[in-house]
Amino acid sequence: MRLMPSHWSRIERWAAAAVFVVPIVAYVLTLSPSVGFIDSGELAAVAYTFGVAHPTGYPVFTILARAFATLPLPMLPIQQFNLLSAFVCGAAVVLAFLAFRRLLMQGGQKADTTLATISAAGGALILAFSETFWSQALVIEVYPLHLLFVSAVIYILARILDAVREGDGTDGRWLALGCYVVGLSFGNHMTTILLVPGLLYLYVSVYGWGGRSIRGLLVQGLWALAGLSVYAVLPIRASQGPPFSWGYVAELERFWWHITGKQYRVWIFSSTEAAGRQLAYFFDSLPGEFAYIGLALAIIGLVALIMRDRRLAIASALFFVVCVAYAINYDIHDIDSYFLLAYMMIGLWSAFGIRALATWLGRSQAEGWRIAAIAGALALVIQAWVLVGAVSQREKYVVEDYTKLVLGQLPENAMILSYQWDFWLSASYYYQHVEKFRPDVAVVDK
Repeated sequence: MRLMPSHWSRIERWAAAAVFVVPIVAYVLTLSPSVGFIDSGELAAVAYTFGVAHPTGYPVFTILARAFATLPLPMLPIQQFNLLSAFVCGAAVVLAFLAFRRLLMQGGQKADTTLATISAAGGALILAFSETFWSQALVIEVYPLHLLFVSAVIYILARILDAVREGDGTDGRWLALGCYVVGLSFGNHMTTILLVPGLLYLYVSVYGWGGRSIRGLLVQGLWALAGLSVYAVLPIRASQGPPFSWGYVAELERFWWHITGKQYRVWIFSSTEAAGRQLAYFFDSLPGEFAYIGLALAIIGLVALIMRDRRLAIASALFFVVCVAYAINYDIHDIDSYFLLAYMMIGLWSAFGIRALATWLGRSQAEGWRIAAIAGALALVIQAWVLVGAVSQREKYVVEDYTKLVLGQLPENAMILSYQWDFWLSASYYYQHVEKFRPDVAVVDK
């Protein structure tokens, strides 16, 4: 299974190189040098000690981060974890580019591969430099890996659609791989379920809905269960008594509570008032996510996609709508990361928007390429210029300073109770258990 086509023009190679290099460089230059707010400290401590994180456990993330922590890099563990986020987000951008490119080349018209490549690169970079996506690349979190899995699923979908159209018989293998990746993605973050309605729609639109297709889906579902089996790591590790064992999931009932997020259900579908507030927040913040220009290209692209490929338009709209519908019903303040699937669809649509502009305005093939390159580059520069100040974590130590101030002033063997999880309590787990700063203090989360 070849990720890239065997023949690339010089323009295509430059576009692909930009997609790989530009985000990684930007992420490293704006990377956090320390612990961030909310779950950053706890996730770092859990990964370093190979423990069990807060629900839903995130076993795939923990395994990957633990493995990365063993690399002998000349930096602090937290900096190494943050660097992992940058690399994983960079990989997600590359996979998104490859997926967008294949989808741009579908739809029944003879494809201009160079224009598709330039447009896909533009859409992927618009996604890479959107505010929430960029922010996930700068600190240790579970969402960079989630983005990588979602990009992989979209790429595999594109391969399945290609295989079915070409009739080369490889769609079954890609379908099996896709189901396995979906299962692994569930092993990282349960919001993978937001992909399911769109995936089912595509499956039915391609294979129909009858006895044979249903049986085929059930058989392929075994691959998803194989991916999900990674959750077995949680009770096994909990039974070994690691320093961090949230909820003691070695017991079956507690394990079920943990992976289904029982403790957070109180905030899900809590009220229509909360949903209305979160929906207003989403639409208020949406233009700023893409510095307006990316959103404008996405609107053009969605219109063009509806005209060109109705099936893909419906599937992408399902991904977008289901994501937003779920996220607005989760009444938490740090909701932005739950909109990431919707933002990925905007990245896809913006790729179609760039291609549409080039097709409509270009009087020749070469002029179309230039228009696409200018549109993508302009969107990238504007987004990066507008958002870098708000996103960059370079030289920010506020959480570290506050955590060490709180712990440092306490007497020996003190106990402290606090509800400030987001501001220092989570971070204290990292500093006490990884950097061994004031390990004598007992920190209790109220």
